[in-house]
Amino acid sequence: TLAHTLRNELIVVMRVFLDKPSEHAWSGMINDPDLDGSNAINKGLRRARNLLIEINRMGVPAATEYLDTISPQFVADLVSWASVGEQGTESEAHWELASGLSTPVGFYGEGGGGGGG
Repeated sequence: TLAHTLRNELIVVMRVFLDKPSEHAWSGMINDPDLDGSNAINKGLRRARNLLIEINRMGVPAATEYLDTISPQFVADLVSWASVGEQGTESEAHWELASGLSTPVGFYGEGGGGGGG
């Protein structure tokens, strides 16, 4: 695989979109796994978890963005790197979540006191 060939120069990480911010029409795999507005979240969490298991079985680290503080509790053990976007950078709950996870978490955007603006 490409990841194996380049293992001494870089780490290939797959960005997995499990949620979508609220300004998008579709809310993502976790919240609407059947793309029909049914909000079958339990089904979405199972699908997201199974997808991450398959990605991990391929030997590829997975990265995702955490938009809420609940879904990470179901998938965090399968994520190698996570991010919190601009919507969560001002959220104390997201900061607390990040400090309690066993994986690295990056914050991006203008919030969070990072001097982005």
